[in-house]
Amino acid sequence: MLTQIEGRDAALREAHDTLELRVQQRTTQLDAANKELEAFSYSVSHDLRAPLRQIDGFSKILGDEYGPNLDPEAQRYLRLIREGAKNMGQLVDDLLKLAGIGRQELACKSADLNSLLQGVLRDLAPECEQRQIEWRIGQLPVVSCDTGLMKQVFANLLSNAIKYTRRCEMAIIEVSHYASANAHVIVVRDNGAGFEQQYAHKLFGVFQRLHRVDEFEGTGVGLATVQRIVHKHGGRIWAEGEVGKGATFSFSLAANSQNSANKTKSASAGRYESEVEILYAEDNPIDVELTLVALRRSRLVNSIHIARDGAEALDFLLCRGPFANRDFSAPRLVLLDLKLPKVDGIEVLQAIRQDERTKLIPVVVMTSSKEQKDLVESYKLHVNSYIQKPVDFDQFQQVVQQLGLYWLVVNQPPPQESSLRTRGTGESELEVSKKGGH
Repeated sequence: MLTQIEGRDAALREAHDTLELRVQQRTTQLDAANKELEAFSYSVSHDLRAPLRQIDGFSKILGDEYGPNLDPEAQRYLRLIREGAKNMGQLVDDLLKLAGIGRQELACKSADLNSLLQGVLRDLAPECEQRQIEWRIGQLPVVSCDTGLMKQVFANLLSNAIKYTRRCEMAIIEVSHYASANAHVIVVRDNGAGFEQQYAHKLFGVFQRLHRVDEFEGTGVGLATVQRIVHKHGGRIWAEGEVGKGATFSFSLAANSQNSANKTKSASAGRYESEVEILYAEDNPIDVELTLVALRRSRLVNSIHIARDGAEALDFLLCRGPFANRDFSAPRLVLLDLKLPKVDGIEVLQAIRQDERTKLIPVVVMTSSKEQKDLVESYKLHVNSYIQKPVDFDQFQQVVQQLGLYWLVVNQPPPQESSLRTRGTGESELEVSKKGGH
């Protein structure tokens, strides 16, 4: 009998050790997969957005400068190119957002869904202009949730309702709530285009669409994002619809969704006397050219030095290496990409803030990255602004021009010690002619 008990104990210990080893292996594999996904998202946010911005930018420049010489069909082709680039840019953004939700930890707190919904409706007001929409808003509960993600759920569902009721003379959009066993159920109903119920299971798949693109625009990622957020809160979502009679989307949240969430888890009169007004650290020559076009059109900048990698940017700033003979002269502004060869943008920013001569220089990160860790790390290192480069060239040009206007004209830079105020001898890589002075 004792031998049998000892044998069972040994077998249990072996099974426990085997299980623990498997858990460790799976955890290691999961960590590796998450890191690969993170690296993929980071690469996509930089490497895929850049060519889209270039396509949109140069097609816009082509239309602006040569449009009058093109026949109407060629002008239409240019418009289609820009529309395609913008749509692809939106798709990339949606996919990155979807991927980010899976990695994001929930920050749940008690939230009044009524207040959250009102904030979403204010954000969606521009989409409702010149529309006849009857809103039927019921009383919603107070729940424990991640307010940022839950706001996205309401925004996606209501934006869809607004879109798919576009052809209704009088659109009716209803938001209501009912309680079920251990859960709150939120319902969003409209009287719009609807869908065939037999295809309802496809609604929440990535890139799945039940309407043609020429009927209703969209990327096919919004409802997949909603489903992922609801699942992350321990709930579920389902849809009912009928063609021409509207659609109803319902999702549940645990009455105590916190438990479910835990389971998923100085102005100054001084100015720099600088020959180089902007140091621009960017390794993508096409992005450099687009930026220079935007700055040239603004007529605000006399001189820019382009650093092709992070090491060159620091060598130029700190007067070392190939710039050792340059007398120190601080630029008025540093524009900094994050994904740089040799020394990345975060390391460049860190070095700037650690050196007494450069620590007060305004630094603006201008990057394609939407990664939260980049944003947080940049502000920890006291970046002055963090800007994501828009894909749309009109928006990109506006951002660059506003940067130049604020940092070179409106902003008063911090005073520079007289011992450091020596005349620079390094020549800038590009001279951009400026009409008029500040």
